[in-house]
Amino acid sequence: GAGKTVTTRYIMQYLAALSKKVDDSHLYHQNDRHPPQLLDGSKNNQSSIEQRVLQSNTILESFGNARTLRNDNSSRFGKFIELRFSERGRLMGASIDTYLLEKARIVSHTCGERTYHVFYQVLAKGSLSAADRKNFFIHNTSAEDFAITTAMAADGKHKQSSGNQSQLCQSGFDDHAKMFGELRTAMNVMGLTRQEQMEIFRVVCGLLHLSNLTLEDAFLDANDGEECYLNKNHSSLGPALTLLGVSYEALNTAVTRVQFKAVDELVKKHLNSAQAVRAVQALIKG
Repeated sequence: GAGKTVTTRYIMQYLAALSKKVDDSHLYHQNDRHPPQLLDGSKNNQSSIEQRVLQSNTILESFGNARTLRNDNSSRFGKFIELRFSERGRLMGASIDTYLLEKARIVSHTCGERTYHVFYQVLAKGSLSAADRKNFFIHNTSAEDFAITTAMAADGKHKQSSGNQSQLCQSGFDDHAKMFGELRTAMNVMGLTRQEQMEIFRVVCGLLHLSNLTLEDAFLDANDGEECYLNKNHSSLGPALTLLGVSYEALNTAVTRVQFKAVDELVKKHLNSAQAVRAVQALIKG
């Protein structure tokens, strides 16, 4: 909450503005009859280097920033940004290294906090078209309908209608539809096609449904043990399988069984419900 994210954004905007001023001035002095061009010869109406550098922040914040009790746009990861300039001061490019993303926040967060912005942006009314919402199985749904977008109570259970108890509700960070529009604009500037964008949002929605899945217990007399399996009747199971492109058998095996090597033998073991829940969470966190 000290202002690192906003300060970084302002510094990058300032340096990009200086770079564009230097670049435009140089190109116009070269030949006043021709408009400024980019390094690849394209006109200024296309995405410039300065635009791409600045818009990268919007994408990073959607997928890596979240509301905490004291900061509505807290960066939950570290990043090192390197801007490269020519001798004249023209911005030539940038590289961003990210590290230490708080993956645990994807599956659990305390009451009054939220998971990453992108989940709420996708679910916001007006973000996606009615056809896209139907294709992603999020029509007639909201943040309260998914486990990872509701907070954890003191007893470890999910509470409904979470995320509105932050001590610092800044204007702009509750308008998720507007933030989603800014995210789409940033993706367009960065050169992502509509198909690539939809694939990203498909995975986001798949994780939302995956977080809702429940498990049922069963006892194995043959192995003198206990096992569990995914509830086939849960309403989120079909959407999760479709969006993530996996079969029930593959997903069930991945989260309810474990295999390990003992000496030269490959041993398969069934997980109980508590262990399988952690396996589902690990799958969501990636």
